[in-house]
Amino acid sequence: MNGNEGEVEISAGKKLLVLSGSALIVLAVVILLFLGFFVYQLFYQPDQVYLIKYLMDTIDLSDKAFFGRIDNAPFYIHISDPIKYFLYFMATFLILSIVVRIFRGILSAGTALIKIANSPKADKE
Repeated sequence: MNGNEGEVEISAGKKLLVLSGSALIVLAVVILLFLGFFVYQLFYQPDQVYLIKYLMDTIDLSDKAFFGRIDNAPFYIHISDPIKYFLYFMATFLILSIVVRIFRGILSAGTALIKIANSPKADKE
């Protein structure tokens, strides 16, 4: 008896699983917090968001949604500003929801790695 009876030896594999899981959790939490802050800024301080400034300076928004020619006669289909903003909002919401789902999956994977490292089956190996 060496006096270390109560201490449990943690294998290198378990340490690696816990470290990997913790890194994934920290990464996912930081990215999700950043996305939350981004959404907050979009609604309350849109002039402070670099992406919005860049889009406003770069994109020329005319009210012509579709245009073309039929028998050399031009035609235009117009969309009102509220409909444009609604379409932009829906596209942004779709992209953000996809990114959030990806990082939720990463967060779940990190949690699963830590659970695997602490499972009784991992002790037997």
